[in-house]
Amino acid sequence: MKSEACESRSKYSLLVVALIVLTTSLSLLLAGSAISTMIPNPITNPAYAVEEFDIDIDVEDNDIERGDTQHITVTVRNDDTNDRVSDAEVRLTVNPPDSDSSSDTDETDDDGEARFDVKIDDDAETGDYDIDVRVSKNGYDTKTVSTSFDVIRGDNDDRDSDRNGDGSSVTVSAAASSGSSAPGTAVGTGSGSAGGTSNRGPSGAAGASVSPP
Repeated sequence: MKSEACESRSKYSLLVVALIVLTTSLSLLLAGSAISTMIPNPITNPAYAVEEFDIDIDVEDNDIERGDTQHITVTVRNDDTNDRVSDAEVRLTVNPPDSDSSSDTDETDDDGEARFDVKIDDDAETGDYDIDVRVSKNGYDTKTVSTSFDVIRGDNDDRDSDRNGDGSSVTVSAAASSGSSAPGTAVGTGSGSAGGTSNRGPSGAAGASVSPP
């Protein structure tokens, strides 16, 4: 009789322990589920997913004579939907072959476009001028794309050399339309810019002035 009673109490104790463990596990599972629903997951929750840009740079004249103005239009779209993205910050940097780079910033309009005028100095050096465009906006991955254009001597350009070599700096006019920036200055040789670090040599000929129209 005593043996049966002890065996019965032992089974009862094991059952109680099993119930406690099961209850505790269920409570922890429910608590973890509640926490996971409170904290948004940027991967699974579309509202917090990071979008990608599709950026197009339209350079009006691939070959432009010094003394003229280059017109550049940057169009920003959503890479998935192809919808144009407004209010994105666009920073355009022009890197002459040897002299200082020049930058300016504007925001895309309702058509997803930002426009810039690049004034080529009369005595600017000839050759390839690299363009870096950096676009950023909340909810998007910041993206930088590049292209270039050529500065050439005009038919009536009687200068003896392809560069002036006077060491003039490149000045940047702020975007008057946005009112978000003040008149800027040239980016010094080797300094970082939005489109990347300039690896130009010593300051040389007068270059280009960048400004949204």
